[in-house]
Parts: sequence; C-alpha cells; structure tokens
Amino acid sequence: TEPGFNDSAWLSGSTGFGYGDNDDATVLSDMRNRYVSVYIRREFTVSDLAAAADLLLSIDYDDGFIAYLNGSEFARSETMNGTGTPPPFNRTANGGHEAGNAPEAYGLRSFASLLRPAPEKNVLAIQAHNIQASSSDFSILPRLVRRQLLPGSIENSDPNGAWAFRFNPDRHDTGAKTLFRGTPHQINVPAGRTGLDGLKDAIDIVDGFVNHPSTAEFICLKLINKFVSDEITLRSYHDGTASEDLRKLLDDAIQAWNSTQPAGNIRTVLRTILAPAAQEGPFWARTHFRAKVKTPVEFINSSLRSLRATVGGTSLPSSNDELGMHLFTRDDPDGWSEIGHDWIDTGTMLARIQFAQSLPADRLTGVRWNVLAWASAHNITSAESVVEHFNRLLFQGNMAASNKQILIDFASTDDSGNPLPFDPARPDYATRLRDLVGMILSMPQWHFQ
Repeated sequence: TEPGFNDSAWLSGSTGFGYGDNDDATVLSDMRNRYVSVYIRREFTVSDLAAAADLLLSIDYDDGFIAYLNGSEFARSETMNGTGTPPPFNRTANGGHEAGNAPEAYGLRSFASLLRPAPEKNVLAIQAHNIQASSSDFSILPRLVRRQLLPGSIENSDPNGAWAFRFNPDRHDTGAKTLFRGTPHQINVPAGRTGLDGLKDAIDIVDGFVNHPSTAEFICLKLINKFVSDEITLRSYHDGTASEDLRKLLDDAIQAWNSTQPAGNIRTVLRTILAPAAQEGPFWARTHFRAKVKTPVEFINSSLRSLRATVGGTSLPSSNDELGMHLFTRDDPDGWSEIGHDWIDTGTMLARIQFAQSLPADRLTGVRWNVLAWASAHNITSAESVVEHFNRLLFQGNMAASNKQILIDFASTDDSGNPLPFDPARPDYATRLRDLVGMILSMPQWHFQ
C-alpha cells in the first residue's frame, strides 16, 4: 500500500480485473478454486493538491474490497467489515455483492492530507476478496475520477450536508396504509394521494415515528446508558427489574422529552438526566461512578488525550476497528451499543492491551508520545514515582494500595521474580519504563469511564 513498495515483479493489466461475468479487461483465468483475493495498486502524481481534494474513487466490485491511499485505509465495502485491518489474503468476504449495478463512490476530500505533491508519487492500492474460492465470478473495477464541485454543491461525505428523501410519484403506492394497527398510536394513511400529494404519506409516517412513545423511550434510554449506567434496558424498564432510581430517571427523561414543543428537545432531556444545578440523582451517585466500560473510541481517545500524545494521519480508525468498532458502518440504524460488556471479550480485551502497550513503545502509526521525555519533564526517576504520577493523572489518586504494589513489584523484578533495580542509568531502563506504563494503561480500572 506504500508508494515506496517495489512492484516490478507484479503482473500488470487494465482495470477491471476478474472472471466469469464478461466485464473485466484483465481476465484472471486461474483464480477460480485457487485463490480468493487479488491485490492491485496504481501510482500517480498530483500537480495541484487543492484540486486533488475533489478526487473520487468510483468502484464496482464482486464481492468485497478495502482501498488505501498512501498506506492508509480510506474505503471499505460492508462485506469486509470485521475481517481485520488489513484482512489476511485468505479471508473471504462476509457476503455477496454483484458488480454491474451503480458503482459506489468514495470522496478523498477528508483524506487530502495524505496526498503528496509532484514529483513525489502517490499510490492507490486495493485488496479485493471473493465470497468463496469456488465462486462463479469475481470483479474489481476501480476508477479514480477528478470532479469539479460547483459553488453551492455539497460533498456527499460532508457531515454538514442536509439529509432528504427522494419521492418518485410514478412509483408511489397510492393504496391505503396502516401502521401500528390496533394500538393507540395507529396511523391511517388514506388511499388516492396521487402526484406530489403522495409526499404527505411520507410526512405522516415520519411524524408518526417521531411522536411514537417508543422513540422517546429509545433515545432517552440511549442517553442514560451513555452517561449514567448500563444497568437498565427497555426490557428491565418495562418488567420492573431495573433499579428504582434508574426507572425513575427514565420516566423523568421521557417526561422532559414530552414537555417541549415540538417534543424531543435533547438539551432539556440531558439537563434532566445530568441535573447540573442540583447535582443529585443517579448521575451523581457513587454507585454509578466509574461503573461503565469505555467503548473502543472512548478507550483510545481518553488514553491519547490523557498523555497529550501527538496524533496525525488517519490510522486511529484502524485501531478502533481492531477493538471491535468500525466507525460509520453500523448496519442497524440504532447506533453502536453503549453497554460495556458488549465491547469486552477475549479478543477485544487482547486488542486493548496491545494498543496500551504499543502507545508507550511508539509503535502506533501516526501517533507520537515519547515516554522518556515525559518522565524527564515530570521528574520521574523511580518505579514508585511512575506509579504515583499515573495514579494522579489517570485515576485521580484512587488506585488501591494493592494495585500500586503489584505495579511496583512488576517494575522492580525480572521475569523470574528476582530483584532488579529500576534505574534510569541502566541500559534496560527505557524498555522497562515502556513496559510499566503499558501495564498501567492495561489495568482494568482504565477501561472504565
């Protein structure tokens, strides 16, 4: 994926690549039943970096792909979610995707900082994966397109863009429709709305969803799970098994939701949940303090911000993916889980520990944090001073004495448990300091909010 890679021994050909469906300029006649992935790369130069921000990857594929710009991943098909970063060569796609429909498009504006000006070379690299070795066809058809965004236009990936739905009156079902039948919230859409009048069907349905009590319950519960506690779900709320204080908090949040016109003012709901003026209620209760496990993005960001690490490039989403949360690819429209145990299993726990160890070892791409410079700046010279410094920095001085002793013993002994001085003058000091800080960042307490 890097521009400096020597590809002189690679085969070359025109896009697209594949077999079995007559849409490929370079036919891979030996692929079926022999291999499931293909790696392709194309070098190019950019004379005008400002104009290059409007580059677009247009890609059609069968069955999955990951695309990289100068070594950093910037696009991935849904069929390759959860397959690793990067996926191994023998990993198959998670599902099927047929080429021949409209290509998918990925703007490079958010990744323009990765581009290098001429005469330096850039590389677009793609790994494409089939659903199985015996598949009857395979295709990867990429094009790098330069567009010109006219004044007033909005990039598709721009978060400031406006959402809208498209209405086609020629394909509209003009029959009567009923939603939530037999409930107090039943919606009756009349028949006979033709032409643009059919837009009212969509508006009635959206209004019905917004005003349905399930919407208030879901969003208020999501906010409570985010800021207060995992110990309440819609089921435990309705069957009464959640604690009384959390059930009352959800009742109060729903009441706050319905107190505004229109309903659903998030600021009003959050003021009810957080109670900043009174500073009382479940959010302030000791029982809920540091009781929520951090999501992957919270674990990574809190670690980097606490250490004031310098971050550049676009590598952190890959680290987040390894911890189980691939950003912006949630298939269900209900958002990623705020429940801590959904993010912790043996695999993701190992990935968190590896991230924590890589940070002081300076092994994270695009992240810079010099643990020796940090120790010098804070006059840290002993195992005890390291532990006490990070106790104050990360845990507000609340680390248990038994945990402190475990860390000090780890720093002051060798692998066999024999005494070994933790001394800045020793040649092994830097390695042992990195190991100690990595162990502190791996402690169970640091995984809690």
